Amino acid sequence: MIVRILHDGQYEIPQDLEIRLEDMDAELTLALDNDDKQAYESKLAEIINAITAEGEKVPPEKLLPSDITVPAPGSSLEDIKALLSDDDSSR
Repeated sequence: MIVRILHDGQYEIPQDLEIRLEDMDAELTLALDNDDKQAYESKLAEIINAITAEGEKVPPEKLLPSDITVPAPGSSLEDIKALLSDDDSSR
């Protein structure tokens, strides 16, 4: 699976991480839904750290379709809520 971290690049991740990311994403979504800034920031950092530590960085000249896109490190809860709101309004 290919994961893109915004402003960082793409990573090919192993299958066991893919499974763990599903759980982490559910926790991140819950933090977003509950406006829990601390939980959101902690979970986003955990996700990014897992991807960069366990994934293999895809060379920038090899652009592949991404299966998942992760917000950039340091993206605020408000930024992501606004981004998701923009996505919903374009449908």
